[in-house]
Amino acid sequence: MTAGRIPSRNMLASLDDQRLERSLMRIRIGVQLGYSRDFKRAAEQVVEMEKVGADIVLVPEAYSYDAVSQLGYLAAKTTTIEIGSGILPIYTRTPSLLAMTAAGMDYVLSVDIPWIFTSFWAFAKSWIPEKRRDMVQFCSKAQLLDYFDEENLPPVLGGTCVD
Repeated sequence: MTAGRIPSRNMLASLDDQRLERSLMRIRIGVQLGYSRDFKRAAEQVVEMEKVGADIVLVPEAYSYDAVSQLGYLAAKTTTIEIGSGILPIYTRTPSLLAMTAAGMDYVLSVDIPWIFTSFWAFAKSWIPEKRRDMVQFCSKAQLLDYFDEENLPPVLGGTCVD
């Protein structure tokens, strides 16, 4: 808009449409599981948060419990909330522990992981039984549609899911 120029009705209508579109964006509610308290109580809180509409919980691993164990426990206790690791320090685990971690999960998909980890994986996977190696996959955001249906991914990841 030029200084001194009165905006046209079409220009104002366009701005109103843009504001309306932004106001209709879905807000997702995410929480981070505390790791300095009683885990069982924290897990009960996650179940309650799921009931009132929380969308995702992230489980950090710092100086207390193993995050993978907590993720498994939460997966058994919840039904709709997404769970993920906020921080999972792979470099602190030995190759055999990484193999045991992968063996305890149904599937691991690492998205846009730095190249150093894929290089480490090439080395570490020799310790993992062959039938379990396929459970761990690396991909870019552009490849996510090879693993998930478009309607199950949010737009930021190339999908169409808005709920």
